[in-house]
Amino acid sequence: MLGGFLTFAIITFLFVTIGLVTPKFNEIIQYILSALIGSLFPDVDTKSKIQKVFYTILLITLILSLSQSNFMLFAILSFLGLLPLLVHHRGLFHKPIFIVFISASLLIVCKIYKPELVALISLNLLFFVFGAFSHIILDIGIKRFFKI
Repeated sequence: MLGGFLTFAIITFLFVTIGLVTPKFNEIIQYILSALIGSLFPDVDTKSKIQKVFYTILLITLILSLSQSNFMLFAILSFLGLLPLLVHHRGLFHKPIFIVFISASLLIVCKIYKPELVALISLNLLFFVFGAFSHIILDIGIKRFFKI
């Protein structure tokens, strides 16, 4: 989680310094949470608190997708729900390319279904991705991170 806080602080500092964003209080909370969730995400493939949170959110989303007869979303989410059970720790979820792929996929889905939220989701995903990267760097070291 320390990596998530540091990631949030560094990215926010850079964005504010170059004038890219001037976040409001609620946006700061979103960015902190996105970075923290990202920093915990690589461990979703272990029996951990983040895995419990992941499956709770997944269950709620699956129920909502079924109630709205969105079977495509249900199928995609079901597949994503199986992934943590099929891979070993420090495998797929510790690959930067996988983190970027998942985030880009979410952004594409957002662009299709809720294009008005793309800017908001993009910034939150940026914090998520760099939070996840901070976790991986702290796990395997910066030299190995850039060799992946």
